[in-house]
Amino acid sequence: MKVRALVALFTVFCSMFLVWALPAQATTHRVCVDAGHGGTDPGAVYKSLEEKNVTLDIATRLQTLLQTAGYTVVMTRTGDTTLDNSQRAAICNNAHAEVLTSIHLNASSDHSIDYTLGLYGKISKDQAFAKTVNSAMSGLGIPNNGISHFADGMLLKAVMPATLAETVFISSDSEYGLLTDGTGNRQQQIAQFLLQGINTWFGV
Repeated sequence: MKVRALVALFTVFCSMFLVWALPAQATTHRVCVDAGHGGTDPGAVYKSLEEKNVTLDIATRLQTLLQTAGYTVVMTRTGDTTLDNSQRAAICNNAHAEVLTSIHLNASSDHSIDYTLGLYGKISKDQAFAKTVNSAMSGLGIPNNGISHFADGMLLKAVMPATLAETVFISSDSEYGLLTDGTGNRQQQIAQFLLQGINTWFGV
C-alpha cells in the first residue's frame, strides 16, 4: 500500500510540474497580418527605403509577437510578392481570420511631418477595431491623428473587422533615421504597439 501511495503521489507531482512548465498562451484567436505593397509595387520611397520592405519587416515582427502570445497568424505575404486588394482580402477571408491589420507607412513632401493614422472601410464592421488599434499607436511618441474613413478595396472586401494602419511617415527625416539606424528598434516598437492594440481588442 505504501508503494502504491508513493507512486500516486509521484504521479500527481509530475502532473503538476508539467502544467506549471507549459508556456502560458494568452489567446487562441486568429489574426490576419498584411504587409502593405510588395513585388512590383514598392509603395512610398524615400532615400534608401521602400515602403514594401519596411512593412514586411514590421509584419514579420508582429507575426512573431502574436504567435508568442498564442495567436494563430495568417500572413498575406511573407516575401516580395505582388498582390492586389482582392487577393489580400481573400487570403484573410479564406483563413477565417477574426481581424485584419494591414501595415503601411505614410509619406509627404514635407519631411518634418510625422504622425500615426488609422483607416477603416466600413463603419459598422471596421471603425471600432481601427480605433482600438490606433489608440495603442499613441505610444510611438509622435502625434496621433486618430482614424479616418478610407474606401480601400481590401478593407471593404474583408469580412472581418479590419484596419489599415498608417504607422509612421517614411518620408520624415527623423523617422528615416530611426528606421535605418541598424538596430530594428523602431520597427519592433511599431510591431509591439500593434500587438497591444490587438490584445486590447480581444481583451487579452
